Amino acid sequence: MGRGQASGLGRIYAAAIALSALAIGAAFLLAPDTSGRALLAARYTARAGFIAFCVVYLAGPGVKLWPNRLTRWLARRRRHLGLAFALVMAIHLVALAINVGWFRPRTPESMIGGGITYAFIFALALTSTDAAQRRMGKWWRRLHFIGLHVILLTFTVSYFSRLFQADYMTTGAVFAPVVMLLIVLRLRARSALAR
Repeated sequence: MGRGQASGLGRIYAAAIALSALAIGAAFLLAPDTSGRALLAARYTARAGFIAFCVVYLAGPGVKLWPNRLTRWLARRRRHLGLAFALVMAIHLVALAINVGWFRPRTPESMIGGGITYAFIFALALTSTDAAQRRMGKWWRRLHFIGLHVILLTFTVSYFSRLFQADYMTTGAVFAPVVMLLIVLRLRARSALAR
């Protein structure tokens, strides 16, 4: 790997850390107490994760929809974008664990969906190597396809359900259309490929 390529990859991970730090910093600035900071840190790091996911989800289709230097650069670095997303979500998991562990306990049943999603995130991260891809063969592609769409489903359910909760309706109104746009763009890229 050349020095320029390593530098580009370093920027991807630096951006993931910066995005998470910005989310946590905003939580500390906006909340008046420790409990509020824990809550907002969990929420804002989830949104940071969603932003990172959008980049990952559209990295491949973006080349088909808008072929240019940036989309080609993103497509060539999909693996590292995915690992950066996993890093952001690991930071979110820590923020969530602090919020749930100290301030807002939940029942184990309420965490099943998130647990399944995290199992996929970590499985995708752990198999994001050339060696794993060779060893797994066609199962590697299947795992990554299913995992990507389980994560999408989690964000979809999360943001669309907020449209029906008075306290979170604004969040749903902002992020649910973005989820729909992701799906539409992905389908559009798929149909463009089929032509």
